[in-house]
Amino acid sequence: GLEEFLEPVLRGKRGYLLEERGPGSKGANRIEYSNPLPGKDVVLTLDVSVQRACEEELAATGYPAAAVIMNVHTGGILAMATAPLPTRDAFVRNWTALAVDPETREILVSDYGPDGGTAAVKRFGYDGASLGAIAGAGRCGMMGCSGGFSRPQGMAVDPASGYLLLADALLGQVLVLDRTTGAVVLTLGSRDDPVRPLRLPLGVGVGVDGEVYVVSNRIARVVRFESAEVPR
Repeated sequence: GLEEFLEPVLRGKRGYLLEERGPGSKGANRIEYSNPLPGKDVVLTLDVSVQRACEEELAATGYPAAAVIMNVHTGGILAMATAPLPTRDAFVRNWTALAVDPETREILVSDYGPDGGTAAVKRFGYDGASLGAIAGAGRCGMMGCSGGFSRPQGMAVDPASGYLLLADALLGQVLVLDRTTGAVVLTLGSRDDPVRPLRLPLGVGVGVDGEVYVVSNRIARVVRFESAEVPR
């Protein structure tokens, strides 16, 4: 945000002291010294009362809208606002892949989430409006998750069922998810499968006849699952 952009101005400059000491000496010769310089203040032109009024007026319209109010004499920004305000589900922190469903006009984005946080699949309409999220499992280990997914990678929407197929890099599986409830309907494959191992699966796609193809990155293979193995 603005604070990060202005950090070089706000933080000032560090000072330093350079001394010279000889073996066994009790004192030191000062060679160079620089005083630390304090950061500078930054005063914004935003007006709290104007900002509040702007947000309230936009929210009252009931329509998506945005506004910027400026001082025409100085060019200073008095208020900036959008409506509706974004929800937590609208923020994507570490996205890895997306899938599009033209039937429902929905865009799905797989998100690792914040460091140490819970992964999710964020759902958006074609107009960018947030439609909610499918939350992953909060805690996972090498033996699996307590329900849900952990490290979402590639995704695909099965046109026959509407289910979301999600490749999980940590679990070594493809999860078939019900987008309405977020429930795991079925899992495909495993990292230890002797015939079709999924070692670091990164991509998934659905063929014209309903077959599912998964990129098993660690072994440089594309693994195929028959249409009959996927619930529809």
